[in-house]
Amino acid sequence: MHVLLTGAAGFVGKQLLASLKQQKIFVRAVCRSTDPSLAQADDVVIENLTKHSNFKALLSGTDTVIHLADGFNAYEHLPALATNKEAARRLQTTIALASAAAEKGADFIYLSTIKTICGIHADHVLTETSPCRPQSLYGRLKRESEQVILATADRHGTQAAILRFPVVFGTGARGSMELLRKLLVSPLPLPLPLAGLEERRSLISSQSLVDAVLAIIEKKQAPGGIYLVHDGALAISEIAKLIRKASGRPE
Repeated sequence: MHVLLTGAAGFVGKQLLASLKQQKIFVRAVCRSTDPSLAQADDVVIENLTKHSNFKALLSGTDTVIHLADGFNAYEHLPALATNKEAARRLQTTIALASAAAEKGADFIYLSTIKTICGIHADHVLTETSPCRPQSLYGRLKRESEQVILATADRHGTQAAILRFPVVFGTGARGSMELLRKLLVSPLPLPLPLAGLEERRSLISSQSLVDAVLAIIEKKQAPGGIYLVHDGALAISEIAKLIRKASGRPE
């Protein structure tokens, strides 16, 4: 198997690259800048992808694309109906990559988000068949990408798998999880608002997410389609206590 991996130097990308190489899978890594972790890859392309990129050359010799680097997370703060020229260009890049992959006959794995279905809260248990109601431009862009990827693969008879997942945790995580960790590992007592919150949150470890991708490309356990993956749900207060415990801080 020969894989084209975009975003290979990112938080999840680094772990995925390492796991793919452990399985002796050929990896062409695409990144915007160099990183020591890229030394593991068989081929490295330093490029900021656009819809005008030479996808024919990038896809040469590959049979599977794993797309992490769409850049949509930059628009999580904007409402779903917002317009943004750079966001539109990034969407066109993902569409161009998916189209080129399908035309070549390559399978496509896309790391999407639970936020194609909802915002930061949901009043019911979510499944793969839950209606999509994105509350941010980030979620809408991901949903539009999902639709194009699946439709394009269907037209060309290739396989496309979409992984939707909640907040990812693990060594090197950024964003809200890192802010929460910094707050909780301080020597101060557990903040009272967090200690009393029983609202549940679904999480997934970066390794579980990597394992889900490997299950698709190695074992072919899942046909094409949309999959909701997570490690389970915990109360916010319990998450806070576990982070404190792992850091050796008092509860």
